Amino acid sequence: MHPTRDEIKAWLKAHRHDRAWLGQQCGGIQKRTVDNWLSASQDIPAGTLSLIGRLMADDRAAEAAAKRAGSDRAAQVFSVEVDLDTFRGYNRAALAKGLTIEEWIIRTCDEEVERMSPGVATLSSNIVPLAGSGIREKKGRREGKGEHRTSNVQHRTSKGTAAGEEHWLDLLGGIAAGAPISAAIEPAPVRTAKAYPADHYALKVCGRSMEPKIADGATIVVQRFQDKGFPKKGTIVVYNDGHGATLKEFGYRKAKAGEESANGFGQVPVLRSLNKEFPEVQTMEGGRVDGIFLEIINH
Repeated sequence: MHPTRDEIKAWLKAHRHDRAWLGQQCGGIQKRTVDNWLSASQDIPAGTLSLIGRLMADDRAAEAAAKRAGSDRAAQVFSVEVDLDTFRGYNRAALAKGLTIEEWIIRTCDEEVERMSPGVATLSSNIVPLAGSGIREKKGRREGKGEHRTSNVQHRTSKGTAAGEEHWLDLLGGIAAGAPISAAIEPAPVRTAKAYPADHYALKVCGRSMEPKIADGATIVVQRFQDKGFPKKGTIVVYNDGHGATLKEFGYRKAKAGEESANGFGQVPVLRSLNKEFPEVQTMEGGRVDGIFLEIINH
């Protein structure tokens, strides 16, 4: 059953979500379109209603989980915040032992406990080294906002011989492509097959609006866009409207009478989805292009 307009309005107010945020979660829809939806002057598409229903359900689930966590006094959780270079150092140390970074931290702590209090039970006896490269990573707070650098790591085997050079690229988080950005996506370095320049970074795609070219869940490489003008027609861009970013194809349409944003050729810059299930075309409206899609590094 789809939520009603009144239920959506009440949910937005209760959770302090504004309408611009809702438009972003719905695949980069403009705020004025959301205003029209909620004022009954325009029907809300069935697919969008389903998506909004899932967003509301996610908030309800998060509230329930928070209540359960608050009532569980036995659970003890701690976190560590480090800069990116320190995190990478920890990660290399974990890789050298064939462990995830979480397992390496537990083992390191347990070894210190064992040294100070021999015979005390610890958790690390249950940890088995990784057989392959499926490292699960979590990163602390990044220092130096705006710096996105690659790192070359020499991974050595247990015998100490070089197993091959590894390259890393900063995953800065998720980007909306017709679906809300998953809260499970955390910034962390990801392995790549080659080195990238310092102005490149990675994003995890959330949604199907850029299919078939870019699938939901794909990790993409993006280059920062620092030009004063616009990218070439047909370029896939990271577009930021001031409330969030979304993945779109950049192009032009013929200007309507009186449109001030038209260029000298009578064209207006627009953003499109590749998936025909997401047909809406939106104008730039004061936003900016933050980056240019280059390639997919994994699905």
